[in-house]
Amino acid sequence: MPLTIATWNVLATAYIRPHFYPDVDPTHLAPAWRIPALARHARQLQADILCLQEVERATFEAISAILTPLGYTGFLQMKPHGRPDGCATFLRGLPAATQQNVELDHGHIAQIIEIPQTLVIANTHLKWNPPGETYGERQARRILENLPPSPLQIICGDCNAEPGSGPIKVFEDAGFTYPHRNAPTCNSNRRAKQIDFILTRGPASVTPVPPPPIDNDTPLPSADHPSDHLPLLAVVDPLPRPT
Repeated sequence: MPLTIATWNVLATAYIRPHFYPDVDPTHLAPAWRIPALARHARQLQADILCLQEVERATFEAISAILTPLGYTGFLQMKPHGRPDGCATFLRGLPAATQQNVELDHGHIAQIIEIPQTLVIANTHLKWNPPGETYGERQARRILENLPPSPLQIICGDCNAEPGSGPIKVFEDAGFTYPHRNAPTCNSNRRAKQIDFILTRGPASVTPVPPPPIDNDTPLPSADHPSDHLPLLAVVDPLPRPT
């Protein structure tokens, strides 16, 4: 049966600096509006596997309050060293899962969710590479080193890297593919670009769901999009099942 997978950086309130968003209505940066809007948007995605990044506890609790009555199970893994956010994964209609945490470096993590004999999901937020550095590549390799064997392996997250860049090449060289092409998911520094990915390795057909179009000047967050990233969705079919 096909499953819908989504990845979305929901923008931690702790990281918001209003001067980064000069074209955004201040209402859309305020947690009193934004956190309930994030929860509503998460429900509207109707994803069977929902991977979120930059998730603070208050955001996780708000999203859980909406998704749990709909049959979702949520897993939250906070970053180490007192960081205010982490990764959260919500599953619906899947067998019992286990969670493990892989610390990368620089306070980054990969949250790994395993459904035995079926699939494994790594939910992550990689570090951006400044010129001359390879943080993202090292973190991508560490995820691969710790990814449990499974019929289907999925890596979701904000890779802070564009198609063709070093971290994405690390995953591609390991046999992972991604279905979205020319699909901008954010426009930081007034440049629309794709830095969010759903990557898969295994016997499955993956069909991308195009995100809403944005350009260099699209205000994010906005009334329609409560984060500075757009969610990215794909439909995976068929999914291996236990024998």
